[in-house]
Order: sequence, then C-alpha cells, then structure tokens
Amino acid sequence: MRKPNFFIVGQTRSGTTTLFAQLKQHPDVYIVHSGRGTLLPFFGFYPKIRTEEEYLETHYANAKDEKRVGEKSTDNLMSQTSASKIHHYYPDAKIIISLRNPVDMMISLHNLMTNSITIEPILDFEEAINAEKIREEEERLHPGKYNPYIFYSKSAC
Repeated sequence: MRKPNFFIVGQTRSGTTTLFAQLKQHPDVYIVHSGRGTLLPFFGFYPKIRTEEEYLETHYANAKDEKRVGEKSTDNLMSQTSASKIHHYYPDAKIIISLRNPVDMMISLHNLMTNSITIEPILDFEEAINAEKIREEEERLHPGKYNPYIFYSKSAC
C-alpha cells in the first residue's frame, strides 16, 4: 500500500484547492482531498479514521507508481493535533503550506459561509467576528456545536 510523501496544509481560502486541481492533473502525482464532505479525515478535525491501515486503504488504495502521493486538507493546518500526527506517521513527508493575508482570508471565508455554504447565519462580517467569543464559550460547553470554519480569527492563524 502506498503512503503519502507530501501534504498540502494551507489556510482555507488561500488557493489550496487550485493547487490540488493542478497537481491532480500531473501523471506522476496521486493526490486526495480529505476533510468534511470529501474523504474521511485522519489528521484534522473530528477524525473518523482511527488506524493508519484504514487511512491508507481509504485514501491510497488506487495509487499506482506515481512519484508523489499526497493529501490536501486545510483542516490539517487549523487542527492543533495534525502536525504531530503527520510527523509521527510520515516524518519524511514534505509539507506545502499556502497562506493568504489574514483579513482577506477571513472576509472571503465569511462570504463563503454566508453565500455558498450557508452555515453562517450572521451576514454582517463585523458582527460575525464579535460573535466569536460567545461561540467559543458555547463550544467549550458543547464541543462540535459549531463548524470550526466560522471561527474566522482562528482560521486566519
């Protein structure tokens, strides 16, 4: 079973999906996109896969003899446990980090959450930023209550 030798772990709304699409076209690259709504996460938020064997079978069963085998997930930059888990399992893997001006990224993310995905009920960006403290308190009491991407300030870090 092939193992990943690179990870794209950039900020959300920073061009990671474009990079993923470009790399996916190359014949010597096998790349998957894990996270919510795609393949099950192993490293990021709310990991659904519990073992390396399950991770490799789920993500890389179709990898052949490509020179580069990897994963793209913005969760892996935001999650506090991803870096250590990736290093533990794949210490020689290369990490590609895509970053963007934090203010531009937060505004773009808020627009996505209100217009395309409609997770965010607060349409005014400033009000949504101000709501983060209350959301953090509620999240501590009820983990998983909020989508991690509506914590715009944390997403920008």
